[in-house]
Amino acid sequence: KVHYFCVLCRELSVLCVAGLLSVTGGSQTLLTLVAEPGDDVTIWSNHTLDEPAHIFWFRHTNVSVPHLLTCQQYKLYSSPASCSFIPQSSRMVMTANSDKTSLSITEVNYTDSGLYYCCIQRDIYITFSNATFLLVRASSSSDLFFMLTVVFSAVIVILLGALIIILKGRKQCRDGSEQGAEQVNYAALQFPSKTNRRSGGHSEEPQVLYSSVRH
Repeated sequence: KVHYFCVLCRELSVLCVAGLLSVTGGSQTLLTLVAEPGDDVTIWSNHTLDEPAHIFWFRHTNVSVPHLLTCQQYKLYSSPASCSFIPQSSRMVMTANSDKTSLSITEVNYTDSGLYYCCIQRDIYITFSNATFLLVRASSSSDLFFMLTVVFSAVIVILLGALIIILKGRKQCRDGSEQGAEQVNYAALQFPSKTNRRSGGHSEEPQVLYSSVRH
């Protein structure tokens, strides 16, 4: 399925408006890049430049017109300069030289999926490169379920361990209290008895009194 769009060039800027026609045609070779969320990817495009030009990178999805991502002005005797009329993104870095250009995207997510291609503007002439399809896989529900299972299992193990330690500490404190309550201290108190007068001498019989003290 081929989509046709109108491209408007105005003061060195390129604007794509809504598609005008959609027809079904033959297939062609298309480079596909598959990435996981959080990956860094780089898309390349080859060309030949022997004169100053503006190089644009676009992303196209099946629900929107091509979206202009970034732009650089190629110069013969100096380094390329960013186009002042296009805001530059920190996640998308573009490089360009006389024979190739690249677009590097950091920490991709599923919203970055789409068809990427570059456009070269030389005076009034515009050429488009071959497209590269970037597919960023969404996180599967099975992976999410596995991660949640691991997290919950770890939390349960930690809570059970803490509960066992608390119960063991309480049992030790209770056993210590019961053992202390059962201990009885005895004190022997001696009192002299009255003097019994007997022939041949005096004798004293001590009286012993035991008292129990409970704590």
